[in-house]
This record gives sequence, structure tokens and C-alpha cells, in this order.
Amino acid sequence: MTCHASLYTVGGSNYILVLNGDGCTAFNGAKVVSERVRPDSQALICYIQEALGGKVGREYEDPYSITRRESPLL
Repeated sequence: MTCHASLYTVGGSNYILVLNGDGCTAFNGAKVVSERVRPDSQALICYIQEALGGKVGREYEDPYSITRRESPLL
């Protein structure tokens, strides 16, 4: 079996990627390119303002809806 090295750019929360939150150690030793670009809360605010036009639609009302489960963002 041949292993090939691959290079990935990963985005995520500082808590998980840098601080090993919830015991996640998969990224230990990985190069941090940019730390703390924006807090998670600010990313959510920007998504609501920019992608949703400042309005959270009714499709987000039920956390168990089919629409939410099929979302590529989840």
C-alpha cells in the first residue's frame, strides 16, 4: 500500500483546531496559517447579514427539519 502526502487547508473554530476542544487532537502539530480571524459569533452574524439578507427564514425554525438536515453547510 502506498501512502501519498496531501496538503489540506482546514477552517474551524479555535476551540477545536488549536485548543484541542472536546479532546480533538487530530490537528496537533499542524501549521496554523491564520489564528482568530473572527469569533464564531461574528461568523454567524456575517452569514445572517450577507447570505440571508439579514433575515433568518422560517426554514431555520425547526432544528429537526428535513431542509436543515439536507443543508450542505451542516
